[in-house]
Amino acid sequence: MKRLYILGNGFDVAHKLPTAYLDYRKFLKGSIENKDFCIRMEDTYGLGENTDYWWKEFETMAESVIDTMILRINQRYISNLWNTITVLQASKSNQGR
Repeated sequence: MKRLYILGNGFDVAHKLPTAYLDYRKFLKGSIENKDFCIRMEDTYGLGENTDYWWKEFETMAESVIDTMILRINQRYISNLWNTITVLQASKSNQGR
C-alpha cells in the first residue's frame, strides 16, 4: 500500500500541483456547474482587469470584501436607526400639538 505524507506548507507548490486560487478560478470557469458562480462573483466585486490579481491575492482580497460588507451593513443599520429616531421624534412633536 502506498502512502502519501504531506508535511508543511508548500508541498503542493514544490510538486507543481495546480492548487493556487488562480488555478481554482480556472477550474470554476471551466466547469459547467460552477462557471456562473465564478462570473457572478467577479461581476459582484467589479474585478474587471484586476481579475487575475484578485485571485492571486484571494485571502487578502477576501478580507477586504468582508470588511466592505461589514461597513455597508453598519451604514444601513445606522441609517435605519437614524430614520426610526427621526420618525419617532416627529411623531412625538406632532402629539404635543
